[in-house]
Amino acid sequence: MGLWSLLLLVPFVALLWVPFYNSTDPVLFGFPFFYWYQFLWVPITSF
Repeated sequence: MGLWSLLLLVPFVALLWVPFYNSTDPVLFGFPFFYWYQFLWVPITSF
């Protein structure tokens, strides 16, 4: 498995395990943790 495959595997596993981020607290700018955790991965994985 190449380096790029491992880099793609990290966000896949982080977002696949839903019970880890299935909560409402903490709230960031009025958004529950469930939503902003997923949105946080968009800029992380785009670079």
